[in-house]
Amino acid sequence: MSKPRKSSNQFECTEHTIWAKEGKFAFEEIVKVIEDFNEKCYIGKGGFHSVYNKEILPSELVVAVERLNILDFHDDNSNINHKFLD
Repeated sequence: MSKPRKSSNQFECTEHTIWAKEGKFAFEEIVKVIEDFNEKCYIGKGGFHSVYNKEILPSELVVAVERLNILDFHDDNSNINHKFLD
């Protein structure tokens, strides 16, 4: 399994790839699973924004996705770097 490489205190990855403990997922796959951020998958608000949850059958894998709204940070990404990279 490939892992994201750390360089200059930031992860190098493509814009539409999400890394996970067991592999990586395309952003489009995640959006499809949680039904394009459908309200029926909404479970609450996380540290950055809305959190969505969905069980994937028949594997019974449960995914939780926090949808980051970068506009909430008004060009100050120091909080983002701290939370995700520490």
